[in-house]
Amino acid sequence: MRRVNIIGLLGGVALLIVVSILTFTSFKSAVFAQSSINVLTYNGNRAVVTNTISPRLRVVNKGPSAIHLTDVKIRYYFTEEGNQAQRFWCDWSTVGASHVTGQFFSVSPIQGVDNYLEIGFTGVSRTLSPGASIEVQTRIAKFNWSNYTQSNDYSFNQWARNYVATNKVTAYVTGTLNWGVVPTGLTTASGPPPASPIVLPPQPTPSVVPVQPSPSPSVVPSPSPSITPTATTTTQGTFADNYFPTGTSINAMKSGAANLSKQQVKILIEQHVDAYWGVVQSTLGFTTKEKAYAFFLGLATRESTFQGALETGNGPSDSYGPLQTAQTAYANNNGWIPEKDVPEIQQYALNQQNFYDVGIAVTMGIRHLLHNARQSKAAGFTGIEFLRHALIGYNTGFVTNNNQSWLQQYSDEIGALAGWYLSNNHLYDAAFSWTGNSNVNRSSPWGWY
Repeated sequence: MRRVNIIGLLGGVALLIVVSILTFTSFKSAVFAQSSINVLTYNGNRAVVTNTISPRLRVVNKGPSAIHLTDVKIRYYFTEEGNQAQRFWCDWSTVGASHVTGQFFSVSPIQGVDNYLEIGFTGVSRTLSPGASIEVQTRIAKFNWSNYTQSNDYSFNQWARNYVATNKVTAYVTGTLNWGVVPTGLTTASGPPPASPIVLPPQPTPSVVPVQPSPSPSVVPSPSPSITPTATTTTQGTFADNYFPTGTSINAMKSGAANLSKQQVKILIEQHVDAYWGVVQSTLGFTTKEKAYAFFLGLATRESTFQGALETGNGPSDSYGPLQTAQTAYANNNGWIPEKDVPEIQQYALNQQNFYDVGIAVTMGIRHLLHNARQSKAAGFTGIEFLRHALIGYNTGFVTNNNQSWLQQYSDEIGALAGWYLSNNHLYDAAFSWTGNSNVNRSSPWGWY
């Protein structure tokens, strides 16, 4: 009798397992295999505690029919750690940042969720064809710049370094769930009207980190006829070089740049590397974007320790922005050595509007480095020497006739700092290093390259 019961019990367990497998298979098929929309994501900022959440999204049409983008909504679920008003930015998108909207919804708290961000599209008279994809890079922050804890957020992925499929970000087409798994127990939400993308940042609270003394202010460039920054066509679509809206006053730009957090400056630099990745990779030879990020973060650390508005120098050496872009990098620069060998990136005229826009300063810094890299290659340098002399050219204006001691102090220091960011996974958080930091391994400054 006992044996019969055991057999019956085992049979019941087996049936339960089969039913569970079939149910999971059906569920998985419903969520993934039959979906017309696939959503791949990663977090641009993976710090556990941070004042900025940075979801990056790639939406792919896997179905047989075209989809109108205005019918698509994407939801990212998180915990707010408070009850503050929040702001949304679209930093970049292949459909244009101005066509991306963000709306916040508060919900009855459950594990991993008390808010979600709904991303939508407006003013886009285009469809997503079968097999086509779009990318969207966003940020959210509280008005008072207090911190989020991302580790308890339903949609947060601390490990992904690039786009991966996840069922913890959901997508809706014409109001119907088409991708992902809604958090269990989520109740009907309510929220404010859709928020327009914001470009001019509010006053953030900088992260508490070691600070170096800032150089003394120098003479600013004389204003010249302004050229309105224009969107640039890059390998990743249309990208606006300027960080501030056209017409923003010089004082407002200085204040806004000065109040960028270390983390925001990192994101700003990396967005520009993303936008110009094609020419950055082909000129500098990096095998991954992460190595390129680390390289420019090392440059920024050697120059300004992620101070968005730091200004140093005098005359032609007068510079601005986290990459300390010199006046010589700009066009119409009073006869200084012209940089006409980087046609892939727009060269802005030297005037106050362009000089003090931190976004244009980063663009011109990248362009300035690529110019010196091409000068280094033309001089016959290869391998690590190619990068070392490109960097010394960035600093001195000449890729040759620089002594070994200065190459080590400047170029190799940048290489060592870049290695610190890369090897310690500090590409996206608020942590930073500085010249002379004993935690930086300088024994092999270019071992990561």
